[in-house]
Amino acid sequence: MLDSKIILTTNELVAAFLLCRYEKAAEDIINDQQLIQDEKDIEPFSIQAENLLKQRGYWADDTESNLQKGLENLIHLLIQSKRKVRCIHRKRVLIVHHVQKDELIVQEIENQNHSFSILRSRESFLEMLKTFYHSYTDKKPEHEIFEMDEDSFDEFHEVEADVIKRMAEDPKTHPTISQFSFDFLANNQELDNISFVESDYIQNQTRLDQVAFLLRSDNFIWHLDYENIKKTGSLYLLPVAVDEYFGKIVDTMNEFYDL
Repeated sequence: MLDSKIILTTNELVAAFLLCRYEKAAEDIINDQQLIQDEKDIEPFSIQAENLLKQRGYWADDTESNLQKGLENLIHLLIQSKRKVRCIHRKRVLIVHHVQKDELIVQEIENQNHSFSILRSRESFLEMLKTFYHSYTDKKPEHEIFEMDEDSFDEFHEVEADVIKRMAEDPKTHPTISQFSFDFLANNQELDNISFVESDYIQNQTRLDQVAFLLRSDNFIWHLDYENIKKTGSLYLLPVAVDEYFGKIVDTMNEFYDL
């Protein structure tokens, strides 16, 4: 297992996967991030990334991969992990990889930097989620559940910010949709999400088990309920207290990880 936190750039992580002979994992990141535009750039990319690993003390001559043992172990554990919970908040990503029993690897991604650490207790799930989403105040929401048709909601992602702002400031706008609009603008007109993913590297299979869409407000969380959208064409915006919302996410994580 990991003795201490490991921090890698995206390029260094790709190089580590390649050195451990997990070409498919490296290729997925390269394609997703568009790190290499031409095949002739692969070798210079690898050499540069390997040099960076050497400079940061992650190189070793006595291992099969030439990676320091702790990093080599990390790469193998990431590949072996079959259940992951991925949290997205704006441009930041938090991934909790299940390793064995109640041992997990926490991966935080921001500005092309990946930080890895071991989590040995599920007791910290709640605080970890609240910290990641910057949601510390737990108050009962004053707003009501609001129903919105699918087309109107889709327009939120497309119209200009000034249009949403004018609507939110209009006294005739329902208070719930007004507050949601301000929070949506504060989040760059995007929803955050928490997804539960099952993957098998050997079988080259990935399955999305479920996903929750959310939006942070100052004192609570907006939950997007789209369960009946195919039947009714509508969805619901539910204001939920912070501890209640993330408490339900933690329950789902424990069930998903079979803890």
